[in-house]
Amino acid sequence: MSAPVEHKIVAARFGTIAGTEVSLFRIPNSTNDYIEVSDYGCTIKGIHVHGKDGKLHNVLCGYETLEEYQVGGLELGAVTGTLNGQPLPTAHRLWNVEEIGENHLFLSCRLSAEDTPAGIACALGARIMWVNLNRIVIDLFATPEKDACLALTSNLVLRLQDPPELTGYTLRTFCPEVLLDGQRRPVSQSDYAEMTFVPLAAHPQTFVSDRDEIKPMAELVHTAAAFTVSAYSTMSAIRVSPQPGLGGVQVLPFLLDGLSLAAGQSFAGRIICGFDRLYTKEELEESALSPFAAFI
Repeated sequence: MSAPVEHKIVAARFGTIAGTEVSLFRIPNSTNDYIEVSDYGCTIKGIHVHGKDGKLHNVLCGYETLEEYQVGGLELGAVTGTLNGQPLPTAHRLWNVEEIGENHLFLSCRLSAEDTPAGIACALGARIMWVNLNRIVIDLFATPEKDACLALTSNLVLRLQDPPELTGYTLRTFCPEVLLDGQRRPVSQSDYAEMTFVPLAAHPQTFVSDRDEIKPMAELVHTAAAFTVSAYSTMSAIRVSPQPGLGGVQVLPFLLDGLSLAAGQSFAGRIICGFDRLYTKEELEESALSPFAAFI
């Protein structure tokens, strides 16, 4: 009888910055789908999931080398944010690895007042978890040392088909409101009414919900690639933007107006993205007839 396959986080050398080693962590789940996370920028470098061909596909836009992440201005996959409207330099900092769990990393970063354009010191943390059923869970934390308005997110640009093109995507939302011409409008008065899938627009689409019982959620689908992504967060808005230069789609949960915090008060937010195969009617019927259907 063969030994069970172990699914452990594996760390590899990604490069060095000023003599300090930068690591790249591979976090697998029970189906051997995996994500890659670097302590540089608290960056998610790759999301590798099995496609309809049975092969692994990286559905996240990113760079290949550490040097590209250092000079690239797009901050792909990194934790980003603002403090009093000024950008935080989180994407180009080496974060501390505080904990390596069974399926997660916890990283931290402290910015001094001199490090931030707003001149306010801030402590940051992120827990990145990859679980079964191909769900990535990103918990973000921040505590400014002075009164401040803060926003924090993870900059994910998804690419569901290969070769990368922007045709074939559809989008729907579960939010009650959408931003149209800068104004909040009921989704029921838009093309997204009744959770209708709409072809991906050429300009950003922003969905809003600041009610506790309904949080921003959007679903991005590419039928030909047989992939669907469901994005959810505890924040107040989610923006879905085509990125023609990358051949991908940015899915960005964020705080619409930021969050005003008193000195020492903390922010905590959660982002969840689920990656699923789309099955054809024929595939579903075939699996239902299979004697192994109970194990699928």
